[in-house]
Amino acid sequence: MTREFAPYIGIYADFLGMKNRFDEEKNNISDLNYELNKFIELIKLNLEIMKGLPEIMGGISKIFSDNFLFLSPIKDIVPWRPEISGINEIITFSQHFSVFQLAFACEGYYLRGGMDMGWFYHENEDIAIGPLLTSLDSIEKWSHNPIIYTGDIINKWIDEITEYLGPDNITTHHVWFIKDYQQKFFLNYLNAIFLLADFNMHDSYQPNTLLKKWPVGKEYLEKHKNHIIHHIKNPKIYTKFLWLAQYHNWFCKKHFYEHPDLVIKCKDLVSIAGKFEQIERTN
Repeated sequence: MTREFAPYIGIYADFLGMKNRFDEEKNNISDLNYELNKFIELIKLNLEIMKGLPEIMGGISKIFSDNFLFLSPIKDIVPWRPEISGINEIITFSQHFSVFQLAFACEGYYLRGGMDMGWFYHENEDIAIGPLLTSLDSIEKWSHNPIIYTGDIINKWIDEITEYLGPDNITTHHVWFIKDYQQKFFLNYLNAIFLLADFNMHDSYQPNTLLKKWPVGKEYLEKHKNHIIHHIKNPKIYTKFLWLAQYHNWFCKKHFYEHPDLVIKCKDLVSIAGKFEQIERTN
């Protein structure tokens, strides 16, 4: 048997705060069981959706302790320019993992880790090996904020796609990856609001009118806001959630400026104009 690596895209992250939740409730088995069931149902529902997508068929998922691993093969190879391969698979993966991440954030669970592409090999559920796992582990170790940062290969892919399409043809490929004020790309999971709206609505809308036509979208953002406000009061995780508050405010100001009530007010939050960057069309 000749074994060969194959190209995969993957995410490795930990659920921020899971250990504290379990520690707080370990003496109350009823609360602990409630937490367990809510967490497992969220996982199962969102993984079933992702694994049912044609572009993500063959996906591998593992949850152990408070860590999460999801890998999906890249089969759409572009022979004449392999560095831009997997456009549909990578974007579908990013879109639906954003829905997954948003669903958890709205319940107060936050994912911190990394996303990258690379070589991977596995045999059944017993053996998993490859440079991709090394890259994902490395990103997860240096990531600090409750977000999914992208690795070197994904970053290069974003640059290649931008060059290939040209600045006048920026499409939905780019709204899923934005830069923070440290110039690091991360997965723009709040953009899942638009994906969910497209799925649930049968009427056209402009971003600034979306929340009036689809109040559920506002409920998502209000839940997201309220959980951040709750966590930002904890001095141990203050800086993490201050960063998340800045991201939340950037997103709401950019897309839903008619709803200033969605913006988080905090004494340490300053004007964030220019601190987060999204690749934009030039026309």
